[in-house]
Amino acid sequence: MPKHQIFMGTATALLCLTAVWQTDWIIEHTRKGQWLAKRFGGRNATRVLWLLFGAGIIFGVLLATDIIRPLNS
Repeated sequence: MPKHQIFMGTATALLCLTAVWQTDWIIEHTRKGQWLAKRFGGRNATRVLWLLFGAGIIFGVLLATDIIRPLNS
């Protein structure tokens, strides 16, 4: 299994996990977060971000464990 694939998967999962902890800050201090809050409401915006970052965590773990295999040239 390529080391760069393990690194990219781990980095993606860790960044998304960090973002889950900072969800409130993201909603309050970024334009996209404020847009989500206006569009879905504060509580639902948090859920949308949890869903997106949760998908990123799952993708990162699957990439790091070689379940998802990117195209190699």
